[in-house]
Parts: sequence; structure tokens; C-alpha cells
Amino acid sequence: MKPRKFRNKYRVDSTRKPNWDYRRPGVYYITLVTKNRIHFFGSIVKRIPNSDNEMHLSELGKLADKFWQEIPLHFPFVELGNFVIMPDHMHGMLIIKNNPEIKSNLTVSKEEETSFNSNVFEPNFESIQRTYTCSIRENMASISPKYGSISTVVRSYKSVVSKFAHMINPDFDWHSNYHDYVVLSRNAYDNMQRYTLNNPKNWGRRRT
Repeated sequence: MKPRKFRNKYRVDSTRKPNWDYRRPGVYYITLVTKNRIHFFGSIVKRIPNSDNEMHLSELGKLADKFWQEIPLHFPFVELGNFVIMPDHMHGMLIIKNNPEIKSNLTVSKEEETSFNSNVFEPNFESIQRTYTCSIRENMASISPKYGSISTVVRSYKSVVSKFAHMINPDFDWHSNYHDYVVLSRNAYDNMQRYTLNNPKNWGRRRT
């Protein structure tokens, strides 16, 4: 295996799970970072002394916010969890429901199909855990991004943000990689949701 690139302080390690098919119904926590941690998306402010931090979006930050919210319009099999735009990064939960267009190429249990097609999302983490246990035993034919995968969604999002951001600031760029985390338990799901909402308040105490 070739050495990983980006061995510097701005590197965002991937937690991608070996042999996990990222088109599979599930909950995915995504972190995207701007190149060199430049504060393209705005700044953290305190509107009232002793109040919690608030994120003030720049014009680029408004673009990042707008296009994230529009992801389900272009990928109808995706539902959004909590997300937040920060000065130099963003966090967001992507929930892949059952996708009829790729169903024939995936082994999706009836339990998964029912859970991820409900109008009110209620992830069945026991089913996800069993699916992961089976999936890691499989040998995937290719690791390149496929339609309906998290990689395709993230690449499309980064691309459209970059396209419109360059009209405002030609220097804008993303870090080339991104961080993803497959959420496999209710506890992890709840923690990620809270962490995202509290990100502005915790700015300065810890990064990303």
C-alpha cells in the first residue's frame, strides 16, 4: 500500500471501513475542511457578553449552508441529520435510505428496507451492525466511487460549492480529503447530533 499523503497538521484522516459499501442504507457523519484551515465560511462571534458563541456566515458560508440543505433535492435517497458550517470546516450527518436505483446491486435485508424507507427516520442500529459484520467478510470488486455512494454525494457537494465560491473568492479551496464516520449505534448517533449543535459554542476549546 502506498504511503498516505497530507502528512501535516491540516490532514483529515479517513475512518472509511474496509469493504463497507458506502451506498448501503446507513448513517454517515461527514467532516469537510477548507484548505489550510482558512476561515472562508465566516467567523464565531458573541453578540452579547457572556452569551454562547454564534456562527456568523460569510457569503461563502451561506453557499456552503445552502448547497448542503439542497443535497436531498439532487440525491432523494439521502436525508439530512444535524449539520453546522464553521469558519474553516463543516460537519453534517447524511442518512442513506434504501435507493431503488441501486437495490438490485446490493444485498439489503427486509429489515433494513423497512427501517430506512420510513417517513420519520428511525435508524435500526442492530440491523446496521449485522450488515457491517457481514460486509467486512465480502471482497469488493472496486473501491472507486459508485453512484449513490457517500463519496459521490460529497464530491458533488464540494464541487458545486467550489464553483460558486470561486465567483466570489477565486482563492477558495477545500482540503482534498474528507473525514467520514459510519454511525453504528444509537448512542453514537445521539452524541454526534449533540456535538454538531454545540460546535459553535465549543469553538476555541477544541478544533473540529
